Amino acid sequence: MKIQFERTGGVAGLRLIATVHADALAPEEARKLQAMVQEARFFELPATRSRVQPGADQFQYTVTVETRRQLSQEAQRPSVSAPPKRFSVSSVRMLHEALEQGRLSARKAAKAMGLGLGGLTELFAQYDLAAPFDL
Repeated sequence: MKIQFERTGGVAGLRLIATVHADALAPEEARKLQAMVQEARFFELPATRSRVQPGADQFQYTVTVETRRQLSQEAQRPSVSAPPKRFSVSSVRMLHEALEQGRLSARKAAKAMGLGLGGLTELFAQYDLAAPFDL
């Protein structure tokens, strides 16, 4: 048996692949792997599932299982989590602090980030921060 896990998508659109060959495992591990595939009823699953929530930069997962009986079956699963946020928490907090302390103007910050002032307000709201400026 061969199992391949593939993750595609995300912000950078990277493709990550990991392959497990049961023949390379210890006999007990190979039996456990076979049992997990059977318990999951993998070959009875639909080949694809639709996204839970549409959105940019989500990951898509593909699992391919090849056995001697059933040559190949793929199952694709979209990311079940929310799409990743555009900026890290620390960078948004640093920006918030700079605006709050008057070291940076809101207009310059919004322009540098490719946003309008409304977009900057929405960005802070996504991170549970009040906009440190008035519109």
